[in-house]
Amino acid sequence: MISLSIQRSEGMQKDTARNILDKKEFVVHIVDEQNVEKINQTASSLPANQSEVQLAGLTPVESMKISVPGIAEAKIRFECMLEHALEVGGSGTTPGCDFIIGKVVQFHIEEKLYEKGRIDPIGLAAVSRLAGANYAKLGEMFSIERPK
Repeated sequence: MISLSIQRSEGMQKDTARNILDKKEFVVHIVDEQNVEKINQTASSLPANQSEVQLAGLTPVESMKISVPGIAEAKIRFECMLEHALEVGGSGTTPGCDFIIGKVVQFHIEEKLYEKGRIDPIGLAAVSRLAGANYAKLGEMFSIERPK
């Protein structure tokens, strides 16, 4: 299972949430340091009939188990089927968000990142979106033995 929250804009669903609810399928991509600039371009406010993927110069790639295409530049992507969607929050001046829960039906991992059942976090160089224009890179890593 995977979950996303998609902030509403002025109380209205964004295209992403509307598309997920309409198609009942979606792809989640892990953003990395190499593609973050292009991925950021997909946040452009375009009319619903224009492609943010095309605007950003990203490459659509056919999915294996769903009809929604993925983005070839993503080192990791998850093909998902919608399980549940909820509108949460939102009161007064707070716009609320769409909370989406999906079942991962297929995953794609760049081969060189995967070894002995583990993903190389340094090679992935994942980037997380925070709020507004802010992103974060993976910081210092450490290990703690797990209890038996």
